[in-house]
Amino acid sequence: MQEHGSFTIRITGQLILVQAFGAWNYETAKRFCIEYKAAAQSLIQEPWACLLDLSKWELATPDIRALVEDRNTWANRNNQKYEVVICLSPLQRYLIEKMLNNLNNIKLSFFKEKSEALNWLRSVNFDLQCA
Repeated sequence: MQEHGSFTIRITGQLILVQAFGAWNYETAKRFCIEYKAAAQSLIQEPWACLLDLSKWELATPDIRALVEDRNTWANRNNQKYEVVICLSPLQRYLIEKMLNNLNNIKLSFFKEKSEALNWLRSVNFDLQCA
């Protein structure tokens, strides 16, 4: 099946910045999880964080849940310490909280703006370098 939706992944210091666009299907989510893990490989020797910007995301098909849970398990085992999520919709937040409930070793926080998310990371003494 053809992918629906898209994303960007960028690394700066010990921070992985993800921006999601459109409505995702299983194929997009699968590629995202593969590319996310590959990009984060350079970070896992030290504590790291993810800033997940969902301000332009339009949700996803329910079948992505297992993929997201697998990504979370991988992150728990590979030194991720923070996950900050930017989302505007209460429905998005509810669904994301359900999908991210297995982030056992990772502090999860939600914000409506990127500046708030970055300020929160600074407040927990996370080195942002040039985010």
